Amino acid sequence: MGVSRQHFQVRLTQAQRKVVAEVAPEFADRLKLDERNQRTIPFTLAELKAIKEKAGKALRHASTGMVRNSLRHVIDLAAQALDRSRGEVVDPAGFGQDISDCSGTSWSADMEQK
Repeated sequence: MGVSRQHFQVRLTQAQRKVVAEVAPEFADRLKLDERNQRTIPFTLAELKAIKEKAGKALRHASTGMVRNSLRHVIDLAAQALDRSRGEVVDPAGFGQDISDCSGTSWSADMEQK
């Protein structure tokens, strides 16, 4: 399977999946919008690039802080997945998401609001 058709798993919260569906409705049927908690959704590189770009544009026009925060996380998660696709090491500190590295070790970074 070529890199362009390879899927990259991205773990999104329900709020993050909702904002992805708003900015990229073509993915709504795959986002498990009716399910609570985090869900892992597979995306191709082209899809991740499109989501990152559309979320970036939507961020400038976000109506509430919650939407802005969800969009920021979506942008960061898409960027992490794109970095992983290029074989770059992703530093999980500060992202507040579980990230599995190449050895299968699961990282969990807790964010603190100060």
